[in-house]
Amino acid sequence: MQFTTALLTLGSLLAASGANASTLPLPLTSRDTYDRKGSAMCGSATMQVKYCDEAVNNFLIRDDEYRYRPDVYHKCAGACSGQGLKGTTVTSGCHVSVEGDYECRRSGNQIWNDYQDLRKNGADKCGSKHWSQWRKDGTELNCRTTVNYMSDCMKGKDESCKA
Repeated sequence: MQFTTALLTLGSLLAASGANASTLPLPLTSRDTYDRKGSAMCGSATMQVKYCDEAVNNFLIRDDEYRYRPDVYHKCAGACSGQGLKGTTVTSGCHVSVEGDYECRRSGNQIWNDYQDLRKNGADKCGSKHWSQWRKDGTELNCRTTVNYMSDCMKGKDESCKA
């Protein structure tokens, strides 16, 4: 009831101001949501949170450039670290990445903050922070920052992922 009243009040204020849909800014941001979903590897005793911590603290490029995006090869999706080091490839590890619609973009600093939010919201190992991003035409993209365990991920910073 309060939400409906707030929307009606907002609508009345906009109508009184002479604003219309073509003059309004992009839609209000959706509230971020969180889940604790992940691969079967999330329950493994060998998969430790320290690998996720290492991925976001040491292997993300921490800046404000929107360089990270969903990537089928995981090259420019985020960062990974784990056990079984063989050169720069680990046999299994924790991958912190951007997933969802292809146009979703996140900076290293945003992913780092998303990771902190996930931990604060109960994701002890795996999970996702679901956030919205908007296309220029006003349609909503479904985006998420995901912490998950996977096999064969690359360890290290990939400077080739450009914004």
